Amino acid sequence: MLFEVQCDATPTGIRRVLHSIRTQLSKRTLGGAETITIAELVLAEILNNISEHAYSNTDCGTINVTADDLVWAWQFHVFDKGMAIPEAVQLPTEAATPEASRLPESGFGLIIINTLADNLEYKRSNGTNHLSFIITKVPAPTPH
Repeated sequence: MLFEVQCDATPTGIRRVLHSIRTQLSKRTLGGAETITIAELVLAEILNNISEHAYSNTDCGTINVTADDLVWAWQFHVFDKGMAIPEAVQLPTEAATPEASRLPESGFGLIIINTLADNLEYKRSNGTNHLSFIITKVPAPTPH
C-alpha cells in the first residue's frame, strides 16, 4: 500500500488531506507532476461530492482514502459511510459519458472524473460507499 489517510468531510479536512496526498505522491518518481495534478483534481472532485452529498444530512462524517502504487498507475480507494449514490445518478462509463444537460447539479464533476480516471467503480456494502479508480502515470519529462 502506498498510503492510507482519513479526513473529516469538511472543506478544511479535505484541503488538509489533499495536501497530504500530494506530498505522498510527490515522493514517487515515476508519477511526475502531471500525474499528481490529475490525481489531486479527481480526488478533490470526489471528496467534495462526498462532503456535499453523501454527508449532506449530517454535521460531519469521515472519508478514508487508500492508494496502491502499481507499476504503470496509482489505484485509489475512497470509503465513506454517508448516503449512497442515488440510483438516478449513474456514474458515467468510458462507453457512455452523459451530456452535460442531462447531469444532476454539479454534474460537470462527473465528467471531469470520468475523463481523467480509469476503471471507475462504485459499490455500497454494509452502509459503506466504496469508490475505486485508477490514474495512469504520465512519466516525468527527462531533462535535456
